[in-house]
Amino acid sequence: MSETSTPVTYQLKIVLVGISPMIWRRIKVSSDLTIADLHYIIQIVMGWKEEHLHQFLIHGVHYGINYPGTGGFMGNAHEIKLSKFGFREREKFSYEYDFYSNWKHQIRVEAILPDESERVLPICTAGKGSCPPENCDLVK
Repeated sequence: MSETSTPVTYQLKIVLVGISPMIWRRIKVSSDLTIADLHYIIQIVMGWKEEHLHQFLIHGVHYGINYPGTGGFMGNAHEIKLSKFGFREREKFSYEYDFYSNWKHQIRVEAILPDESERVLPICTAGKGSCPPENCDLVK
């Protein structure tokens, strides 16, 4: 992992895998955000309420928020910034939410833009399709 020194803006496309028609969101986020921040943003843009466990798989390592009685994750998701990963354009990583329903998302870095700190970030710039409601076992 190589941390970028100057903040940049990541344009990310989040796709809920295995659903037709496709459900997706495009967001812009600062590289200064943490993994925990990204989780909360995904919850908002997908219309969920954070009722289930989740995890990211980035560069072969699982990351998430540690809760009592759950398995541990690498590091503290509230402290690990996205800039630590040194993402490149077209790079992909995954996000899984609700392990029972197995809602897997592919996240693709569509663009790495200059710092947009003068703009309000994060921002959802596009998307399509309504996400399944919480506790809905449609995705397998």
